[in-house]
Amino acid sequence: MGPAQASAQQLRALLYKNNPNAPDLVDLYLQIGAKYGVRGDLAFCQAAKETGWWRFTGIVQPWQNNYCGLAATGVAATGDEDLRGADPARARFEEGVHGAIFATPEDGVEAQIQHLYAYATKKPLPEGTTLLDPRFSLVNRGCAPCWIDLGGKWAVPGYDRNKYSSLEEAFANQDTYGHSIIKHYYAQMF
Repeated sequence: MGPAQASAQQLRALLYKNNPNAPDLVDLYLQIGAKYGVRGDLAFCQAAKETGWWRFTGIVQPWQNNYCGLAATGVAATGDEDLRGADPARARFEEGVHGAIFATPEDGVEAQIQHLYAYATKKPLPEGTTLLDPRFSLVNRGCAPCWIDLGGKWAVPGYDRNKYSSLEEAFANQDTYGHSIIKHYYAQMF
């Protein structure tokens, strides 16, 4: 939680250094992050990690507007998944597709920010917002108030099993999922 520390200019420079053909979603991350009180700059870096700098080399495809792999569990959707209150006009699942599908890039960014918000706080969604994250209610609310707390929660197991025997060992070496967002993405700006 908190205001972004990196500027739009810094994030764009980082983005285009790593992928000159990537879509420019920087302003969305900063604006939507500010609306929720979530660090939009770090959420942007998380999306860079999850999408491979918007190259989408994994199971989620660009047209899904899913920049953090929401509901991409390795098993393709049946199309009958419960949206758990998420707006069906803006979030959906499709048979054979991995992960949630969002109607627009803005909706995809907001769903990611909502998911981070669920991890960071027990507060209700900000007034006037619409639930877009179909996994919001599945989160142990407030269990990861800091980015480094995401290891083992957002991404399971949240560490490299080839390097460490436990999450605790990886955490002690500052080498978990959350640490990687800060060290390998965010820190590139400085």
